[in-house]
Amino acid sequence: MSAPPGTTTPPSSNTNVYIMGGAILGFFVLCAGLLTQSLITLKIVTLNADYAYKAGATQRSPDSGSPDTSSRPGPGEESQPATELARMFMKDLQSANYSNAYGRTSENYQSQEDLKAFRERIQAAKIFTAYQSLSLTRAIGDKTGFETFSGRVKGPYGEGRFGLNVVQEGDGTWKVDSFGRD
Repeated sequence: MSAPPGTTTPPSSNTNVYIMGGAILGFFVLCAGLLTQSLITLKIVTLNADYAYKAGATQRSPDSGSPDTSSRPGPGEESQPATELARMFMKDLQSANYSNAYGRTSENYQSQEDLKAFRERIQAAKIFTAYQSLSLTRAIGDKTGFETFSGRVKGPYGEGRFGLNVVQEGDGTWKVDSFGRD
């Protein structure tokens, strides 16, 4: 039997199953591809994360032709003396040179915590004295003479995040004004 003229025969139920199955399969393939791409990107970013935080990695070259050389550095760019102080402070902690690290702190910091309490606090957080890698990034400073850093250390005691504020004192020297775990 054939259908009357001007009408169409509905597709068989098997055709509907094949169409729906193909749509579902296509959706899963798409999701799997997106997940794979995300994991690959995450792996690349993770492998190259330490490079992104090394001194000069994101700093503009002197011949880049920046018209405003007096502007403050942006995120990730170097504020040289403040960044160097933050790195030296962390290096002192790593080598358990507590008196040297404490000497890099501001008068304000020292008025709130003496050397003995500082040493005990850092020793209790073993991750800062035994780290093997350091990532340090500078946030945008909103005040002249004040820089904020966030960082991460990795080592045998695991991974830890920290915050560090650096201030420029009256004599022009940079000092650590606060330091703690995030």
